[in-house]
Amino acid sequence: VPPAASLLGLVVVIVGSTWLVCRSLRSALPIEYTDGEIDPSTGLLNRAAFEYHVHTLVGGYARAGDNFLVVLAISVDQLGLLAETEGPAAARLARIGTARAVRESVRRDAVVARPERDLFLVADVFAVSDTEPLTERIRAAIVSVPPRLTASIGAAIMPVSGLAEQPPDLVVDHIVEAATGALALARRNGGDQSRQRFCSAPAWASGDGPVDDADDAP
Repeated sequence: VPPAASLLGLVVVIVGSTWLVCRSLRSALPIEYTDGEIDPSTGLLNRAAFEYHVHTLVGGYARAGDNFLVVLAISVDQLGLLAETEGPAAARLARIGTARAVRESVRRDAVVARPERDLFLVADVFAVSDTEPLTERIRAAIVSVPPRLTASIGAAIMPVSGLAEQPPDLVVDHIVEAATGALALARRNGGDQSRQRFCSAPAWASGDGPVDDADDAP
């Protein structure tokens, strides 16, 4: 087969796969998002939509007792190497597979986004402050998807009480910063693991930064 024909066939496969996966992911979402809220490459939310829907999620639990806002920052460990060795098309398919694995591993009401090229975010409200069951389920789902790459996850946890009255951009920026900091720690320690941070809402409201949880997940 001539090289040009092979390249054209690969492009058709990638575009078709992206369209099918995005359509499948959007049909599984709990509400109908607008096109402007969706990352066209994965079918997940973009950063602006993530911020808006996290604030809506928090508002729904404002009077539900002692709950915790949890944000996960997820990165596929070998994605850069895959792009170098197999090409950008392979990396793009891996991102699509990762998006689907993450979306299918969380609750239907969870907010899932791809705000940056190789970063995925998940936000949900938990009754407990233990994120390990979810992070391990997501990591297992990602490694089960070809090309079977491992993932690192940073988790940030903050009490929901009082957050609904705070500016949504500040709330999201703060907890995402804590989650990406935990993610960076997981990657510095070799990757293929999760780390957890606890953010005190009163400390955050007074201007202090996130506090590392003494019991970081291994």
